[in-house]
Amino acid sequence: MKNIKNLLALTLTTATLAISAHATELVNVSGASNIAVGGYDTVAFFTDSKPVNGNPGISATYQGATYIFASKEHKELFEAAPEKYAPQCGGFCAFGVSVGALFPVDINTWQIRVLGPRSLDHL
Repeated sequence: MKNIKNLLALTLTTATLAISAHATELVNVSGASNIAVGGYDTVAFFTDSKPVNGNPGISATYQGATYIFASKEHKELFEAAPEKYAPQCGGFCAFGVSVGALFPVDINTWQIRVLGPRSLDHL
């Protein structure tokens, strides 16, 4: 009986990790255009503190998705550190990903969360 419980626990853990890994590989894109973040400039969330529409003439590709930017400077910032500016959870709802589902994101509910050593200072 103990071996069955251990096998079940291992199976559930493996499945959970597989779902999490798969979700991080997916990017929420707009149909056949393959444009990420609904065409918003991901760098502008950091520099302008608001959603800004990108210009389709200024684009870069990262993890199979096309990101568009409001300026060439934003494109250059993105290309220098795409992992900083690409949305976490592939641009899907973080709660949804945590429960194994892929929900769209309402652009009006965005947040920037910087994770690192300082984010744990309160513990």
